[in-house]
Amino acid sequence: MVKSGCLKVKSLIGLLREISDEHLTGTLDVKSYYGMGSIYIKEGKIAMATSSQSTERLGRRVGEMGLVTEVKIQQALNLQKKEKQGKHLGEILVELGFIDNIELEDLIKVQIKEVIHGMNFWQDGFFRFDENLEKSVPATILIDPKSLDDDEMESYLKASSNTQKKPTRKDRKETADSIKDEINKNIETLSDKLRSFRPNDLILLVEDELLMRQIITDKLSDFGFIVDSVPTPTEALEKIAEYETSTKSPIIVTDLVMPSISGKGMFGGMELLEILQEKYPHIPVIMTTAYPDPNTKQKALFWGVYYYISKPD
Repeated sequence: MVKSGCLKVKSLIGLLREISDEHLTGTLDVKSYYGMGSIYIKEGKIAMATSSQSTERLGRRVGEMGLVTEVKIQQALNLQKKEKQGKHLGEILVELGFIDNIELEDLIKVQIKEVIHGMNFWQDGFFRFDENLEKSVPATILIDPKSLDDDEMESYLKASSNTQKKPTRKDRKETADSIKDEINKNIETLSDKLRSFRPNDLILLVEDELLMRQIITDKLSDFGFIVDSVPTPTEALEKIAEYETSTKSPIIVTDLVMPSISGKGMFGGMELLEILQEKYPHIPVIMTTAYPDPNTKQKALFWGVYYYISKPD
């Protein structure tokens, strides 16, 4: 079973408690402007959590607890970088004799809670839960999501709001406000259009980010579409060439910001759109992006894109 969606609609803690109630086992992946993270769950309990900032936080926590000096922490971090098996920082600290196993267990619990606290702040992110779990994930320490204290979460989020600033948030907000009504109308129109398509229509999804590709594929499949997905515009053109030799006629859903076909620039989706309009003008194209530039939107509409949707709306 797969669950996916936007954290604007469902909070991370609420989602974890829902998974706990269903006693599910799997991996919950989260992506936002702040980074990416994963929470590993066994029978509804949290076994491990990692994020793009987790290593830094664990090292800082070890120092704050007074267990290890900064010099020893740096020594462990340097060794971790050299390890080919990607050992946990806590395991390396035990191997070096800087802490014992009991202290390691406490550190792991602290790390799990701190990572989840930090990820709960990513309220503009996306999530995807899949009932697949790596065999290497330990089951010695399991945390009940219902034990995460709401007051503790609230105080952490208040502190985080003073230290974590979303990149260029003011600029994005000003741009988003100016076209908010138009975006909402486009979403309503798109939803009506999707419902009007015949069941089992073929969609070719072009999205370079794996997690986003999985989430969008899940949702389009829920609508009843057959979904082919590729990570690059070049592979999209190869797929379309295959379709043209058969009776298949796809609808293209493409991201804007991707590596370009020419290798110059970052707007691979725009380059793909231009080629499609020249060679395959009969194929409808829907463009998605988190890049809030009205000029780029105008250019995409000029080149014939059917709908232009801002992520995560």
